[in-house]
Amino acid sequence: MAVISDGQIQEMARNGMIVIEGGFREGNLTPNGYDLTVGSVKAGGERGR
Repeated sequence: MAVISDGQIQEMARNGMIVIEGGFREGNLTPNGYDLTVGSVKAGGERGR
């Protein structure tokens, strides 16, 4: 598993080497990675229905 710095992530996103569906968001970039977000989450539902 490779570790990619925030600067490398920015460069790779600009060059199309990393594609993030929904678009690259600068605010999601942290010094130790890129925070992914989820569109919607359903919690507390009953199973088997």
